[in-house]
Amino acid sequence: MDKFAQLSYFLATVDTGGFSAAAALKGVAPSAPIRAVAALERSLNVQLFRRTTRRVILTEEGAAYAARCRTILADLQEADRHTRESAAQLSGLIRVTAPIMLGRLHIAPLLAAFLNEHPQLILDFQLSDRVVDLVNQSFDLGIRVGHLTDSSMIAQQVAQVQRVVCASPKYWHDHGIPQKPEDLPAHRCVHFDGYAPHSEWVFDVAGKSISARPRNVMSTNHLDAALEACISGIGCAVFLSYQVSAQLRTGTLVPVLARYATPALPVNLITPPGRMASARIKTLKQWLAPRLQHRLKNQPKSAPA
Repeated sequence: MDKFAQLSYFLATVDTGGFSAAAALKGVAPSAPIRAVAALERSLNVQLFRRTTRRVILTEEGAAYAARCRTILADLQEADRHTRESAAQLSGLIRVTAPIMLGRLHIAPLLAAFLNEHPQLILDFQLSDRVVDLVNQSFDLGIRVGHLTDSSMIAQQVAQVQRVVCASPKYWHDHGIPQKPEDLPAHRCVHFDGYAPHSEWVFDVAGKSISARPRNVMSTNHLDAALEACISGIGCAVFLSYQVSAQLRTGTLVPVLARYATPALPVNLITPPGRMASARIKTLKQWLAPRLQHRLKNQPKSAPA
């Protein structure tokens, strides 16, 4: 029995005037208050009660001890109440990282709405297409697209996104539409380092993965630059569905090779291992997951070409 439980049983005995009444008040066996008081007396080397056949009476030392114990337990209850209220108000700092385009298009609006609901929070939101070390850089939450390489991370999959090969309508008109991945080397391609650092595009052919090495006429590590190049007709490129959702809807970019699309990539919320998540982090994850899923589930996948 821990010390706080012992103190609680001791004060219940003081208030009710007997061990049996204290046990009834606490809903425990009569032996529990007896053991608690006996343990306190042994540890203090002081008699707290004088026992009679009908009741127990505080000794002078017991009365002084009871007064101090009431103050201690009141302080503990106040600390518990304050902690619960602070958790309910979700005050404090949250550090979040996400890929640039996903963060700008989808995560940022959601985090803004979350902050409006919890104005006591402080948010540090960092966008990067590089894999961020959550532990060493002290991030509480990361949003990542793709299969995780670090199995120690605590991951919650919330959505999936597709790879999409696309170009402007004019480019397809001038150069023809590829009918299979093997046709891509004949095309002018824009290479975005953030998606395919090894310059190979992967497709699914009859259930098997094959790689096509396109003829790159431009390479860039910036997504907006790759998008602008494709929109302007320089060549075709492979993007993730959320990155080109607006362009596909308006017809500014047109997707191809749908039948060769590889399996969708997971979108995960990840938290560092071995760290007890605070109430604010747990609440953010629970709040963010269904909303991000809703925003991404209707992203364009591909065209029938």
